[in-house]
Amino acid sequence: MRMLFRTCIVTLLSMAGSAFAGTIVVGANNGGNCDPFSCPGLGGGIETEYQQVYASSQFPGTFVIDSIDFFQAMAGASDAATYQISFSITGQAVGGLSTTLSNNIGVNSQVFGTFTISSSPASLLTFTGTPYTYDPSEGNLLMDVVITGESGPGTASWDEREADSSGAVTSRAYSGTFSEADTEGLVTQFDGSSVPEPSSFQFVTLVMIGLAVAAGKSVLRGTCYPKCISPVWINTLESRFCQSGLSQESRR
Repeated sequence: MRMLFRTCIVTLLSMAGSAFAGTIVVGANNGGNCDPFSCPGLGGGIETEYQQVYASSQFPGTFVIDSIDFFQAMAGASDAATYQISFSITGQAVGGLSTTLSNNIGVNSQVFGTFTISSSPASLLTFTGTPYTYDPSEGNLLMDVVITGESGPGTASWDEREADSSGAVTSRAYSGTFSEADTEGLVTQFDGSSVPEPSSFQFVTLVMIGLAVAAGKSVLRGTCYPKCISPVWINTLESRFCQSGLSQESRR
């Protein structure tokens, strides 16, 4: 019986954890854009840094970013280069990034990872780095990309990624040979997991224990319940769950 109880709890914890995993896509595709992974070299110019800000309203709560994805809009060649991607929380608004890029970087700055792209990027461009925990209540999310070792101008047919030019939920700024801030931004998918609020976690824990109680209080009674759970708490849980109609048998 003790093993059954433990197995039940482990299974429920696993289910609760997987329920919070997911993806968040910021931006709606309305045209392709090659910046910053392909066309900065066009016209002989070199780009050294690119930034994109994402509206905090696009994240329902604290989110741990494990990887980011950019969707291909048009296949082609890219500029071979190394990209150091960092995240921070910025006080700048979408559509309000400064062309002095250092002014946009805010608190909780963290290097996500350093990546090298070949001249033939994948259709789904994915970067997996050191997990970054973002709390949207603290401000907008800023992605900062430092570009080094750029090979030079791209070809006549360059790689483009899906982009949103509306300026509603994301926008960009960049510097190098040319510096600008505008309403463009790549459609970005964030892969990771939502961090439940304390109240949500407590609720899940209560439900898990309640289900175990409803399944038969003999599982928790006597020598079968963990010592950290007091009999008073068990009685309270039995009262709450049994009165709600989950199980009348556990009260007998």
